[in-house]
Amino acid sequence: MKHQRILVLFLLSMAVISFLVHRRIVKIPTFIYLKSNCEEVTKEETELQKEVKTIFNEVDSSIPKISFTHFNNTTSAWNSKANIINPKDKYCVGDSLTVQVDMFDHLGKRKTYGGDFMTARIYSPDIKASASGRVEDLRNGSYHIHYTLFWQGTVQFSILMVHPSELTSALWQGRNKGYGYVAHTGYFVYKGNEAKVKCGYDLNKTQELCEYSNPKEEEYFYCEKPGNIPCGSMIKIMSVFVDTHSYLSEAEKHLLIRSNIRVEIPKNFKTISVTLCSGNITEEKKKCPGFNYTFPSGYFYQNIWNHRYCSITRYRNMNDINECLKGKIVYMTGDSTMLQWMTYINKHVNSLKMFNLYNEHWPMTRLFVDLERNIKIEWRKHTKPFMMLVFHTFKEEYTIPDQIDHISGNQHTVYIFTLGMHFRLFPLERYIRRVINIRRAIEQLLL
Repeated sequence: MKHQRILVLFLLSMAVISFLVHRRIVKIPTFIYLKSNCEEVTKEETELQKEVKTIFNEVDSSIPKISFTHFNNTTSAWNSKANIINPKDKYCVGDSLTVQVDMFDHLGKRKTYGGDFMTARIYSPDIKASASGRVEDLRNGSYHIHYTLFWQGTVQFSILMVHPSELTSALWQGRNKGYGYVAHTGYFVYKGNEAKVKCGYDLNKTQELCEYSNPKEEEYFYCEKPGNIPCGSMIKIMSVFVDTHSYLSEAEKHLLIRSNIRVEIPKNFKTISVTLCSGNITEEKKKCPGFNYTFPSGYFYQNIWNHRYCSITRYRNMNDINECLKGKIVYMTGDSTMLQWMTYINKHVNSLKMFNLYNEHWPMTRLFVDLERNIKIEWRKHTKPFMMLVFHTFKEEYTIPDQIDHISGNQHTVYIFTLGMHFRLFPLERYIRRVINIRRAIEQLLL
């Protein structure tokens, strides 16, 4: 009796399945179907991924891949030397001047490859003037530093080796190896329950994760799933430095000793005298129309910045500042550098009144208004990565491209942003992707 009942149930089940299949209500997967859907599918690269890779490879190709076994084989600023190419008895304002720097190691041996990180500038302390020099890497251990002489007077030179090429190479490779320099923690609250869990860009995918994604920008961030608490319950996030983590070897770390950083390279000259020659005609500069990147783009004179090719509007009193801001909606997004500018404006424009948004800690969103002149200025931090040693709000997280996508572009709207400092502990691709997305958002805004 028992066996007959089992047989009847089996036949009945087969009949139901047969009916559903023939009616095409369900489809029984074949072996080929199962195989093709269970194997890991290799996705084609998106256009954004291709562009990120192209830019990254271009930067990567400019940095030598160097390994060394001993400190003595690394570049020594003390043993290197700088001299002016084709020095002249007389220099005029507007002239170009080139300095050649030849690098040697700590044993006095000539370097045969480039990659050293140097900064160069000219300056005249008595008139508070300075300008950067453009460093050209000849890839053979020598460098040409190109200066433009923007002002008259006695001009001094500074050429600093910040890091030898061996450390530059190590730092570059270490930066792009992974995400171990920063620890992220998410704070969840749900129905009286709280949880703090590990978050990051590269978590173990075998465990249950909460994904916070922006498919349009191809930005992904994850947190470990906190038990029965929903993923949408994360309200705060914290990101701290992991001081114990390093991708550098002990020999490479030795190059980071303070005495080895920003060392002045010896020169066989001290100063030059620059005069305003009769043949030099200074043309009146037109108002700056927009961005046209050159290096150096300008110089300081009497502690005031001067653009190289065009005239910058200067606001020297409150009336000028108020007239510029009148009728404007200003969005400022970035980090503490942008916040300093916001603070400066608020300090000097007394008519701006702060609207209390009741947030906490310094990266909170700030809003200032002037109802009489119809001015609105808003500052908010850019989204992760954002280094903050205490928990701060996660609910107001928006990328710069996302913010631009949600504002109306018109003659009354000003959008200002800064980006970079909080990305320095992460692989460069993450920064490149964000910048490309910002460009896309700006292009869309200007259509």
